[in-house]
Amino acid sequence: MRRLTVVPLRTLLLVALALLLATAAPSRAADAPKGKKAAAATRAEVIVRAMRRLDEDCATGARDMNEQHRVFTLSIASLCFLLDPTGTKGTVHADRLDRALAAIGRYVDGAEAGLARKAKAGDDPMASFEWSQTTWSLGAAGVLYAEMIARKERRTEAARRLRTVADLLARHQQGDGGFGHDQQGRPRIPEIPLPGGGTMKYPATLLSASNWACTALGLARAVAGKALDPVVVKAKAYYAASATSLGTYPYDPSQKGGGFDGDVTQAARTAGSYVALRALGVPARDKSLQRTASFLERKVADLPEGHGSAPHGVFFGALATLQLGGKARAEFEKTVLPRIVEAQDPETGALDCICLHAGGTSCESFRNGENMAMKMAGGGADWTPWVRAYVTALNLFALLAEKGRLRLLDGLPADAAPTTAGETTPSEAPPLPPPEGEGPAVK
Repeated sequence: MRRLTVVPLRTLLLVALALLLATAAPSRAADAPKGKKAAAATRAEVIVRAMRRLDEDCATGARDMNEQHRVFTLSIASLCFLLDPTGTKGTVHADRLDRALAAIGRYVDGAEAGLARKAKAGDDPMASFEWSQTTWSLGAAGVLYAEMIARKERRTEAARRLRTVADLLARHQQGDGGFGHDQQGRPRIPEIPLPGGGTMKYPATLLSASNWACTALGLARAVAGKALDPVVVKAKAYYAASATSLGTYPYDPSQKGGGFDGDVTQAARTAGSYVALRALGVPARDKSLQRTASFLERKVADLPEGHGSAPHGVFFGALATLQLGGKARAEFEKTVLPRIVEAQDPETGALDCICLHAGGTSCESFRNGENMAMKMAGGGADWTPWVRAYVTALNLFALLAEKGRLRLLDGLPADAAPTTAGETTPSEAPPLPPPEGEGPAVK
């Protein structure tokens, strides 16, 4: 017969207390060793999850706030699909790119017909909104088609579409050489109420809109040829008249002043202007662009603080720092890309807005209720998949756009094509005359 070991009461009480404390303690990560945190997701793992979420959200049947927003989102998402390091392996929808390109193509065809139509008496007043805000969507589509051509991906179709986009954007150019929200320049609310009373006329052109249009137009020069030369010359003069002494670019030319180094929103806008000017044929050695490059090197951390839509600064920041290389690119990879990785939503895998809510920044978060477009439209919870896809696509592009993977900057027309004799650069351009009835010349 085995002898029973007698355990002292004191020991039993201590064991019971230990068990009680163990069950009451908060649980640790399942596989994490005691005293260590669970390993953070790698950048590659973040990309895989974000790509799957983007794929699913772009396939949603939910409505978006408008067709322009949907097509812009699909265009940037398609760039991500092209840059996907895994190809279509493990994706939810193997035909994701086919479906996106079909929708974008239908939109471009519709824009070609819709923007050519003349308004008639008796038209529904709301009909003018159908083809408003087109600068952004056509600009994003143009960038996508340029990447496809560079990759020799459906090159014939992409070249045909890019020529159409270039023709439509050329018709969007306003009298001062810049671009506004659409073919009419201003949105359908031409005057903005001011807090103290009175109104302010909405500017006909914006640097942020011009950046999208001019990047697409510059990239289109390879397929559109000399037909774009007059448009390009006017666009360069517009940027020349807008550039500040710091090499930065304001909200619109009327706000030029001398530049204000403390305005955090100008970094995002200035990165877009740098990319646009390089696409339009302005060499990196241009004196004004050298000032722009110097400014961007100092302000990389401000790139996500864009006005109008913060993630645009992340997108253009990725492109600008790839072109600048050196210190600017190293700082982008050190400070901006890790913020994108950390902003992945643990529940959905989407990549949220990484802005820090600096003064003037337009947050696009799909989680914290600060999305400006959804606020202005009174909510729109059913838009969530598209808002989420929009932010994810712009951020994911930045994670994917590495040298050697992104092709549209290779042999960029800005480097390869000769410039027109006598055309101006930002350092040399004379002041532009103002649009008729709109104040003094821009100096």
